[in-house]
Amino acid sequence: MLADDNISSGSHHVDVRMQNVGPIADAAFHLRPLTLFTGRNSVGKTITSTLLYLLQKSIWNSITSSNRLLHRRLTQILRNGKAEYSTQAHEGFEHELNQVVKGSDFRKNLETSFTEEISRAFTDQRNIIRHRKRKSSFSVSHSLGWEFKCTFSANNVDCSFEMGRMVLPQPSLRQIPSVAAMRALAGAFESGFGGWQDRPIMIPAGRAGITDSYRYLAEQVLLERHGYKQAGPSGITRDFLALLVGSAPSVFEQESESSTDLVPLLFDELLGGQLRPSEEPDELFTFEVDGNRVDRNVMSSMIKELGPMVVLLQQREVNGGVLIIDEPECHLHPRAQIDLARAFVALVAIDARFILSTHSPYLAQSLSSAWVEQARNGKVRADGISVVNFALKESGVTVRNVPYDPTYGFTFDDFADTANDVQETFVRLFD
Repeated sequence: MLADDNISSGSHHVDVRMQNVGPIADAAFHLRPLTLFTGRNSVGKTITSTLLYLLQKSIWNSITSSNRLLHRRLTQILRNGKAEYSTQAHEGFEHELNQVVKGSDFRKNLETSFTEEISRAFTDQRNIIRHRKRKSSFSVSHSLGWEFKCTFSANNVDCSFEMGRMVLPQPSLRQIPSVAAMRALAGAFESGFGGWQDRPIMIPAGRAGITDSYRYLAEQVLLERHGYKQAGPSGITRDFLALLVGSAPSVFEQESESSTDLVPLLFDELLGGQLRPSEEPDELFTFEVDGNRVDRNVMSSMIKELGPMVVLLQQREVNGGVLIIDEPECHLHPRAQIDLARAFVALVAIDARFILSTHSPYLAQSLSSAWVEQARNGKVRADGISVVNFALKESGVTVRNVPYDPTYGFTFDDFADTANDVQETFVRLFD
């Protein structure tokens, strides 16, 4: 299956623009089903990932709310049409759909949700604004016809969302049962957002520490869920933990054989054992080698680091979902990083989507090579991968896409320059 209709593929594209965000002076880049952020430390990769995560979460929240209103309106249309999907019903569906999407309530819900998410993720929104600048801006535009813009100042978040007219494709049958009609319309409604209708998952760095502290952290999240005021984790980390402990069960979709069965096949060999979500509430996962359970206290750092990510991949529907992962290569030997890159590409081939931030030349080059190989085999689209470089310059950080060659993939100049520096130092010392 080709990675069609994802964040950006083939006929679809997503453009991101930012000015004066964190350390970033100017950013203009596009997203693909597999997007890789590269660059030195403290150049804005994490804040960029966070803003993209918060926007998609806000879109997901708004669609979930609007679906209820849309369902009520469409139920009435079907009743008036004697529960049959006719041409008149189709026109009514399309009209109501656009009334909901272009209505003030949908836009207001999305803009309010994004503002609230910003306040949760950043203790002070002035942290978003580049030093000594008064304002910063962030915008995402999709070729399907929608655009989100936001301007941040010291005391205000000014958002706007616009969407073009949505057109519903005619069903293959003139008359279909009302339940099927509802599903078809819901699918058309959500597909109009080009992959941004799914609930995203952002997996922060420091996952080994979260694994070691899981019992305590899970307790804090559950106490908060039941109304206790605790000084537990907040922002992105809290969202991540809420998913892990099941505090947000609505985001877990019905399991899919094509995705969830593939995860063990990809990761068991990489990890050297069987890692599975734990049925015990005070443990995140179990890990067995040759049928023997490994105690958490003696697990390798690689197992602790990848464990939370593998758990989420096994517990939720992978197809169509987006995972934003900060430094997935942490604590991994270079050979394991190569295997991890191949796993990511295999998952994108079944419609998973990833935004990855890395400091590893092994992971970066392996992703590029694996993508070229799978594109030649017809498993993924050649234009379905994007590498975004965060370059530190005198004027500030500039963010641009790295050119892609269908034959050779990407050239990572920053990593190559660093390797040359190491080699030149060695030659100078021992020549």
